[in-house]
Amino acid sequence: MDSSIPLVDDLQNHSLSDSPGTDYKNYRAQLALIKSPIDLSTAETGVCLTMKVYGRTEDTWDPLTIQLSKDGGETWHPLQSISGDFGANWKAFSLIIPEEYMVPDLHIAFLRLSDNLIVYEGYNIDDISITSGTVEHSNYATEQGTSMATPHVTGAIALLASIDDNLNAGERKQLLFESVTDKSTYENKIATSGLECRNNAPNDKSGTCRRRGRSSNR
Repeated sequence: MDSSIPLVDDLQNHSLSDSPGTDYKNYRAQLALIKSPIDLSTAETGVCLTMKVYGRTEDTWDPLTIQLSKDGGETWHPLQSISGDFGANWKAFSLIIPEEYMVPDLHIAFLRLSDNLIVYEGYNIDDISITSGTVEHSNYATEQGTSMATPHVTGAIALLASIDDNLNAGERKQLLFESVTDKSTYENKIATSGLECRNNAPNDKSGTCRRRGRSSNR
């Protein structure tokens, strides 16, 4: 395939918007389809959907979901949802297209949903392309809040339990605290003063947990 297949180009400052010149409305479902199918049947892996985005929606509750169809639009599957504040300036955003979508008639859609509460100006999207190369953003969503952190910490505790099921809750907590990656910006702000890093966690699957050998009174 070519290094880039433009789908929506910048034309005289025009862009795709869910609410031109005003805030979006509550209780809305808005759908935009890329008109023509894309042939990715001969593409290699490492193909990305890239675009530029600016604007804001309510975190989590008013998402924009990029959807893909590999059967001519009969069924659709979410590739990624984004929400929150992308700022007032264009930001590059890329998503890896899974290998199962390397088909001759790939269809792409953008679905915007809003609930019954907070509204913002919504998103503007431009320069949508199929590219090969480096992902400029990532295939991971960015979220915030305790409800986002809790399942990650719980997952790390579950990994520790799978290594040594003889550890009690306090010992698992201590091991988790000892495996964080220190971040000075978090000092005296959170209990661990760092980020959970499962690469640092004990991983001796023989049944004995290995500690990183540093003091932890955080």
